[in-house]
Amino acid sequence: MIERFERSPRGYGYLTEGKAFPQAGQSITFNSEYAYDPVVEDLWQRYLNLVGTDAPLSLVLLMVERLKHALGDFRQWVWIQATTNRAVQGYALDFILDTIKFTQSGERQMSIENWLALVEIDPPLSNTVVSSRVDQFKDIVIPDTTTLLTNWLSRENGVRDLFQSANILFGKVN
Repeated sequence: MIERFERSPRGYGYLTEGKAFPQAGQSITFNSEYAYDPVVEDLWQRYLNLVGTDAPLSLVLLMVERLKHALGDFRQWVWIQATTNRAVQGYALDFILDTIKFTQSGERQMSIENWLALVEIDPPLSNTVVSSRVDQFKDIVIPDTTTLLTNWLSRENGVRDLFQSANILFGKVN
């Protein structure tokens, strides 16, 4: 039996309890229905309710733990999105690249709010040539999951960016 993996409303694949992405070379199948991650959605709503205050460390740590689980091995997750997940293309793939660059430099190509709007207008599934999608990542170092999350939180407005990015990647579409 082929194991199926979840895909968020914006197309990004993610892991649920007890699952791990297969090793390179093994086939990956995503569920045909898109479903948001309820844990990310709950943490996002709790974050939104904190109007005017900083997120408590306990909430930040919960989101970090959830992302560690949803992403699994970040390098493998990026590879799967770029090579196997036909729903992640165009702006959706560019958002991953910009997020990696943000965690490394503290700067985004454009505001996270603009990314949200762009990712939501991306076209549906495509057969874009995989090599052109992978080439987008050839000039950057893709960090491991722990380094990614540590660097993310160390950036100015990193906590806000982390929560907003988690919502874009795995949250509900409103």
